[in-house]
Parts: sequence; structure tokens; C-alpha cells
Amino acid sequence: MSFPVSRNPRGLGHQNPRARRLPRLAILLALFLSTVLPGLAIAHVTAQDDASADAPMFRGNPARTGELPGPGPDPGEPIVGHWSFETDGYIEASPAVANGVVYFSSTDGSLYAIDTNTGQSNWVSEIGWSESSPAVADAVVYVGGSRNTLFAIDAATGEHI
Repeated sequence: MSFPVSRNPRGLGHQNPRARRLPRLAILLALFLSTVLPGLAIAHVTAQDDASADAPMFRGNPARTGELPGPGPDPGEPIVGHWSFETDGYIEASPAVANGVVYFSSTDGSLYAIDTNTGQSNWVSEIGWSESSPAVADAVVYVGGSRNTLFAIDAATGEHI
């Protein structure tokens, strides 16, 4: 009895390139679905909660839809600033707004909490140089700072947790 000899120039161990791609595609699909499906569920939950005008994180919600409740500004009317606030650095990232407070980081090394009605500082917390957008959840402000550090800061007092 004779068996055919492989005439494959790549050797007997060569595998079909399509067969090698299938596990990679399955892994990529699983990663994609694991990131997209939770976001869709979060978007569904947050879209029903129109009672709040807060934008507690970058693009407004965990799904990063950018959608905010309400009609937005009237395009026929000019936007009028009610107050301004200066820091000793640049403000490179988007702010978070929660419970009447604007939270933002600055390249001067601080995280600021500013009252939305008065423009007065509620507190300033040192986090080191930052271009990170804060996120607010359960009365805690989360923000990235210098030396690849993630800070958790009490939203009411500005104290590091």
C-alpha cells in the first residue's frame, strides 16, 4: 500500500491561511461584541432618563452617544456667557457637569469644581498635570492625572479617596 507524498513546497505542517484566520476573526468578533453590546444596553437605559441635564462624562453618558436631554440652544439666539473662570494652565479636555457643578482638569495640575450658577470655585484638588476628561458617578469624580494615575475624588469636598 502506498500513500501519496505531499508535494507542498511549504512542508507537511503547512495549514490553509483561511483556517488560521478563523480563530483570529472569532476573537476579534468576540472583543467587538463585548464592547458594543454593553454600550447599546447603557444607551438604552440612559436615553430613558431625560430628567437630568447633567453630562457627567465625556460625550454625556457611558455609551458616549453625545446625546443630551432637552432641545439645546436656539440657533436663532446668540449664546451668552454667564461667567468665566481662569486657571494657571490650559484646559485641554472636556468638562463633566453633574448636580450643578462643572468639573474639569487643567495642565496647571489641578482638578476644579465650579458652581454652574455663580462661576465660583467649590474646591480645587491637586492631581498633577492632566489633559484628562473627568467622569462623575455616585458622588465621586474620576480623572486621570500625572504619572499614569487615576484619581477618585469626593465630588462634594475635593478630597482624594
